[in-house]
Amino acid sequence: MTGEPDHRGGLSESELNALQLARDQVIHPSGRGGRNGGFALDVRGPDVVTDEVKRAASQLPSRPLAEVLEGRRSTTHLDPFDLTRLVAVLSRAYRIQAAGVAADGSPWTLRPVPSAGATHPFDLLVSVEKVAGIEPGRYIFNPHTAGLLRLGQSWNEYAALVEVGALRASRRDEPAPATVTLVAEAKRATCRYGAALTVILRDAGVLLQTLHILASDVGLASSIVGSAGHVAERDDVAFPIFVVDCGAVVLGVPSNRGDRQ
Repeated sequence: MTGEPDHRGGLSESELNALQLARDQVIHPSGRGGRNGGFALDVRGPDVVTDEVKRAASQLPSRPLAEVLEGRRSTTHLDPFDLTRLVAVLSRAYRIQAAGVAADGSPWTLRPVPSAGATHPFDLLVSVEKVAGIEPGRYIFNPHTAGLLRLGQSWNEYAALVEVGALRASRRDEPAPATVTLVAEAKRATCRYGAALTVILRDAGVLLQTLHILASDVGLASSIVGSAGHVAERDDVAFPIFVVDCGAVVLGVPSNRGDRQ
């Protein structure tokens, strides 16, 4: 594969960069992921989700899977909703249930959604526009506490680019009430796999679908959207961290506007 425009096969420049980085193993193969699911992204401040909201989220009823799938529809025509259901979707998909270190020294985490080698390479960026119970802003899901932490200043610019990509992909005129973007820290997967890119992309599909189904289960509408494949690399850590957004789910209450799929 080359970087010449005539040979891109429909891939964006950043997607080509991602493939090139993965192929050339720019990520140090002996690097280790975050501490038992720790964050690659800069965060600041305390958890903004109260224990009361977390308890309410854990107590939301769930319907049989067949019923959820039968009634599931994709739509980007969304109205505002509440923090309890946002926390329920994130927690039921991606909270850490157990953690440890494998024989080769690589960390693993057990979560509701499966992941190759239990590496779980994603952090979940949560862009909040209109969700009752939380201020608009950019957050990251804390899988240890099922809460939300505000993104630090150093990652706000990156998150803004990701939001633009998700907005363009959803063909909306304005941001969704909430957008959950999967951001891969490739180093977590390269701990276990030499060809980590394919593993990350497969894991992304599983997690996106899980978030989508869980949203339907709690009465939300959602749609999986491809974002712009923005790539970033940090050089302020022992081993470089390469991150790339791997798609997003937009969330909200189903609106009467537009068709659903």
